[in-house]
Amino acid sequence: AQTRSGQALFTQACGACHTLSGHNDSRHQGGDLRGFHASRAQFLQLASEMPVRRPLTHAQLDAVVRYVMALEATR
Repeated sequence: AQTRSGQALFTQACGACHTLSGHNDSRHQGGDLRGFHASRAQFLQLASEMPVRRPLTHAQLDAVVRYVMALEATR
């Protein structure tokens, strides 16, 4: 359930600028995050600084970070 929540939040809040395909795409100016290696704390800091329409709560940021890091772990 938390993975689905993180996936939905990523798509909604981050997907316009970032991808998780493992390849950069010129249509997404923020780049691909699949191979971005960072600690959980670094990801949380980065995610909290991203310009989004509606600021995410700490719980929402945590869900997005867990989702992105889970994808990296399955790589």
